[in-house]
Amino acid sequence: MINKKSVYNCHFKAKFDNLKINTIQTFNIQLFANELLKTKSPKSVDNYLADLSALWKFAIKHKITTNNPVTLVDKPKYDNTREYPLDFEESKRLFKTIINFKEPLYKQIFTFLLHGRRMNEVLSLTWDMVDLEKRTYSIGFEINKAKRNMTYEITDELYDIFTNIENKTGYIFKSLVTGEKIKNLRWAWDRILKEAGISKNMRIHDLRHLIGEISLNETDNSMEVVAAI
Repeated sequence: MINKKSVYNCHFKAKFDNLKINTIQTFNIQLFANELLKTKSPKSVDNYLADLSALWKFAIKHKITTNNPVTLVDKPKYDNTREYPLDFEESKRLFKTIINFKEPLYKQIFTFLLHGRRMNEVLSLTWDMVDLEKRTYSIGFEINKAKRNMTYEITDELYDIFTNIENKTGYIFKSLVTGEKIKNLRWAWDRILKEAGISKNMRIHDLRHLIGEISLNETDNSMEVVAAI
């Protein structure tokens, strides 16, 4: 909710705050989208339009207005697909490099990422979200893309990580410099890729695809099971 308020204040307020919702037409929003495209990516603009559309859906539900002008806007086209860059042998090499990485903090973080979680979910995790007794951890709707509270099992690998961290207050993974939330993994990721001998353009987010690559090749799971994982 805080993030949505920030988006409204940053991008929508100056344009629409002084207008009544039932007076705003499709062409107003189209001009707004066209202007945004000068500085924002098509994907970002599409996300902003989705946020705007949600406002009209709320207004229609509460009988404030009767139509949603966002639905008629010509949305920007973009290609959101990206091929996974590694072959199977490279995938295995990267996997082994991560679980044997010599820097304990980053070994822990990237091992966690190998469980399919997104980077912000892992870096935002705090100790009050973890139940070592029940062996579960929860990721709130505020920090996950599902937009609902999610609970996951703590695997043996994660249990070893959690129990070996001495300071069990605040963020689970703290910056070695500030002691606060880690904001950037780029340099650690570069070191991991270098140690694994990977020179291809491999993003941290691609670790989610690495899980699928190894699961499909090393287990008897179906494509549907791997997708669920």
